[in-house]
Amino acid sequence: MERVFGQQVGQPSGMDGVRGDERTSAVRERREYKFLVDVEQARQIQHAALPFCEPDFHSTNSGDGAYRIHSLYFDDESLSLFQANTTELSNRVKVRVRRYPSGPNQVVFLEVKRRILDVVQKRRTRIPAALWPRILLDDTLDPMPTDVRRHVEDFLALVRSNNLVPQTHVVYDRIALVSRVDEYARITFDYRMTCQAASSHDLHFDEAMLRP
Repeated sequence: MERVFGQQVGQPSGMDGVRGDERTSAVRERREYKFLVDVEQARQIQHAALPFCEPDFHSTNSGDGAYRIHSLYFDDESLSLFQANTTELSNRVKVRVRRYPSGPNQVVFLEVKRRILDVVQKRRTRIPAALWPRILLDDTLDPMPTDVRRHVEDFLALVRSNNLVPQTHVVYDRIALVSRVDEYARITFDYRMTCQAASSHDLHFDEAMLRP
């Protein structure tokens, strides 16, 4: 049985496919480090990690181990959030709506990713795709679990109080490995990074207009 609220559609998984139960709303905190490597180096790292890691749920269910991610990023007119990330401010945040085009399209995820130095906290809330973007315009949210409603209201308050609007579609392919030892460690490899300016809250983008 497929559910939008409650257990994730398909196999249970954690944040972004990490093993463990993913609640409808969840908060994950971990240290995060990013490196720019070439394709051959990425292959070598994947090979070295395999004795300790395994593909996450999304990678396991794709033909070549990679799955597509589409995020709609929000920012203000001055692109303050983008500038904070570009200049690597010690305290910064990303606000986005995420979906998996190759996965169940009846759900989307509202995400707030806050970084303080090397520690990242991500709050991620799953909602029915049919509610987006209606929830931005309608204060009377459809019946949903209390914790989900609270996180949705927090997301909307952040967007409204900071005058955030859709600015950019970001689309790329990901291969993700999760630890066999614990539920903390996770390695992701992102390929074919593309983007497109956003003109509305619509989650659809023009494939021909994507640019590296």
